[in-house]
Amino acid sequence: MSTATCTAQLVIAGRFDPHEFTRLSGMKPTGVRRRGDFIKGTIEQHDQDQWIVATPPRRGGRCEDVLYDLFSLASPHAQNLHFLAQLHGLQSTIRLAVTVEKGASLPVLELSPESLRRMEVLGATLAIHMQPAAD
Repeated sequence: MSTATCTAQLVIAGRFDPHEFTRLSGMKPTGVRRRGDFIKGTIEQHDQDQWIVATPPRRGGRCEDVLYDLFSLASPHAQNLHFLAQLHGLQSTIRLAVTVEKGASLPVLELSPESLRRMEVLGATLAIHMQPAAD
């Protein structure tokens, strides 16, 4: 059995004012990044503005559960978020980060038709990041 910790983020990125996006969307993000801000722990800078809604991590179980958490947060605003992103030419991405314990097998990610439908309502691309746990 695989032991993994999963987190999910809805990231809306491009050149825009994330604070104005918050006002227009009616949804408070868990974080924003501004173009030119330094990437944490590096000397590199963000090349886009980002508006982010993130879930707390979940250990064990199904990785799709963190997507359900994210959809629960975003659903009341999903159509508006999609409309605003399209209107301003922004990219919507759901980032699913899966950290796998050392020596464990990679988990199988299965997405239900409901998850796929909800991603479509958000107009979001799915990006899956698999990584080993830090020693």
